[in-house]
Amino acid sequence: MMRLPLTLLLLFILIPAALAGESPLTAAEEGENRIIFGLSQYNPLGAQSFDHRYGFRMELRLGDVHIWKLHPWLGVESLPMQAGYIGGGLETDIDLNENWVMTLQTGAGYLDDGVEHYTNQIYPPAGFEFRSQIELAYKLEGGGRLGVGFAHISDAGLRKPNPGVETLSLNAHIPLTQLSKPAKALAR
Repeated sequence: MMRLPLTLLLLFILIPAALAGESPLTAAEEGENRIIFGLSQYNPLGAQSFDHRYGFRMELRLGDVHIWKLHPWLGVESLPMQAGYIGGGLETDIDLNENWVMTLQTGAGYLDDGVEHYTNQIYPPAGFEFRSQIELAYKLEGGGRLGVGFAHISDAGLRKPNPGVETLSLNAHIPLTQLSKPAKALAR
């Protein structure tokens, strides 16, 4: 049975939704750049041991740059066992109500599988990988958000075997305008 990779599935959802005339997508209207700090637990679905399964993610989401109703993101991830990921792509926000927003994100980048070199069976082998994420976040006053994201990294079947890794993350969104306020106050 052939499985459709999550990345391709999100692309089939993102692009038609972004091109639709009337839509609940808000990426084009928000126009706010945010930096995201995330703590992640890797392979939450298949973990037999939770040792060495935690990582850190930092991401820049450029809400004031628009490609239809999508906007770009750039991110770096520190993975357990000296592995890492750097990548970028497109995302869009869907307002569920005035307090909750769902973000669909897809992109590609480079995965370094670390010192264990694929023998750890936690990551795909080093190289070009796709990353897809769905996130549910609560909007805070001042433009911040707290969210939970579920992501998948794999090569979408370009190599055999095609292992992938899932991540579950807790994300804090901070608008760049909020970060510049303390610097402006100190400058006075």
